[in-house]
Amino acid sequence: MVKILGISGSLRKNSYNSGLLRKIKELLPKGFKMEVYNLSKLPLYNTDLEKPHFPKEVLNFKRKIKGVDYLLISTPEYSHSLSGVLKNALDWASRPYDETMPTIKKKTFIMGVSTGRLGTRRAQRDLRKILIPLRNQVIKTPRLYINFAEEKFNKEGNLTDLKTIKKLKELVKKIK
Repeated sequence: MVKILGISGSLRKNSYNSGLLRKIKELLPKGFKMEVYNLSKLPLYNTDLEKPHFPKEVLNFKRKIKGVDYLLISTPEYSHSLSGVLKNALDWASRPYDETMPTIKKKTFIMGVSTGRLGTRRAQRDLRKILIPLRNQVIKTPRLYINFAEEKFNKEGNLTDLKTIKKLKELVKKIK
């Protein structure tokens, strides 16, 4: 069984990025199990909360990461970068740095959806930089920069665009 954890950098109810992960989950063949983690459960990162013990939900998040073969991270683009909620989650996942981090060397696909023309290129660039010290094995292709989201998703945040679904099928083939 290949285990995957999907992480959406958006908390919005009808998030396009969450919808992208839901569609990938639908496209996975038998033998694959995917869970999409809700980042709203994590507290804001604060080193004071690490002692005497990490918060329960942080430990749960780290256990989920440790227990999977792949991470699929879908990020929106806010102010030319990734969302604060996604950065917060990665900060928690990387702590404490001097101990084994659950994200080290995790095979990772990054992607993103935006309403603009560039389709999260800048957010993904910043996300790649953040993943460097975590030593994630970022899968480089296919790169998914999904733009003009209103044309490709319905009002409920579900992907309907056939060209984009075809790209997702290419991505799914890379997950082994």
